[in-house]
Amino acid sequence: MKVFLLIGISCATFALNAQNNTPQPVRTAVPFLTITPDALSSAMADIGVASYPDAFSQHHNPAKYAFAENTNELSVSYTPWLSNITGDMFIGYVSYYHKIREKSALGTSLRCFSLGSVEMTDYQNGTVVPLGEYKPLELSLDVSYSMQISQRVSLGVALRYTRSDITDRSNVTTDGFHAGNAVSADIAVYFCSKMYEFKKNSLAFSLGLNIKDIGSKVNYGNTSIGDGYEQMPTMMMLGGGVHLHLPKEHCFSIYLQTNKILVPTPTYDDAAGTYVTPDHGIFGNLFSALTDAPNGFGEKISEYSFQMGAEYCYKKNFAARTGWYYADAGKGGYQYLSAGLSGKYKNASLYLSYNIPTARSWDDSPISGTLRVSLCFALGKTYNAKD
Repeated sequence: MKVFLLIGISCATFALNAQNNTPQPVRTAVPFLTITPDALSSAMADIGVASYPDAFSQHHNPAKYAFAENTNELSVSYTPWLSNITGDMFIGYVSYYHKIREKSALGTSLRCFSLGSVEMTDYQNGTVVPLGEYKPLELSLDVSYSMQISQRVSLGVALRYTRSDITDRSNVTTDGFHAGNAVSADIAVYFCSKMYEFKKNSLAFSLGLNIKDIGSKVNYGNTSIGDGYEQMPTMMMLGGGVHLHLPKEHCFSIYLQTNKILVPTPTYDDAAGTYVTPDHGIFGNLFSALTDAPNGFGEKISEYSFQMGAEYCYKKNFAARTGWYYADAGKGGYQYLSAGLSGKYKNASLYLSYNIPTARSWDDSPISGTLRVSLCFALGKTYNAKD
């Protein structure tokens, strides 16, 4: 029982509904991999796949690193989680990239999701027996390589190791659980147009696509967990942006993005009397996630998020951002507004973001009132931006 309690906490981003014939949220393991870790993108409703390159691109689109202006950047981010319920859950994130040469780069990041301290108990002979304190922890470590394949297009790949330690394993012979492990990969592409001049202004466009966490299942050592909770949260992120550059180094950007979990939709099993997640293999799951749903096309469309964001920058030293995020509540999604600010002093930048739920039912969601903080340090020389 205690194991499944911890698994439920880890999967807190999904609201499950067990009614027959009711559209079900897509179920996966390690959903912390889908949470935006940085304050820059979260200020624009988690948009980042097609924005200009930054230190946090490892999560959103590692292909962007090939167009980065700095030779090296280091970032550190902190996000409290479920802060309206507990004070010791958080997501920590560190990322770094290095330009090998002007048109290629290496990147890496480490993500840590601490579920705080959990008092473990068991029920024995009618008595609650304390088993001590346990601190569940999930983490991922990845590396990426990106390169420009033309003057306007770059490709990126990333390899990720994920470890999910969400049970104390105090009774291994009975429970049979161990820390879950998985290996996955990202495939990403980024396009940035040339500057189109009109009068004294310039206009540019950008597009991005990232398919994240294509890989193995998470093996917890006990097949009874099943029901989709061992699937990696493979995700497709697709978006675009328009950038208006004005005189005196003012820049306005508007972005649109959609995300889709590429895991099959749960279907109702009459024999088992419950919902089960189909498993067609790694690539079969991707195809099924894009094409099949028990309730047809309408249910499939409801599994896409819709994100809109805007950004204003002045001399690359100050920026204000805002965004709106919509995901279908019946699919475990959230609806919220976001806002944030950033400032730069010499080679250091500070980013802040805040989320405000707009759907009444999500006032107590994990993101309610979430304040993210990120620090970024630009190191080494700077390449000139492309025209």
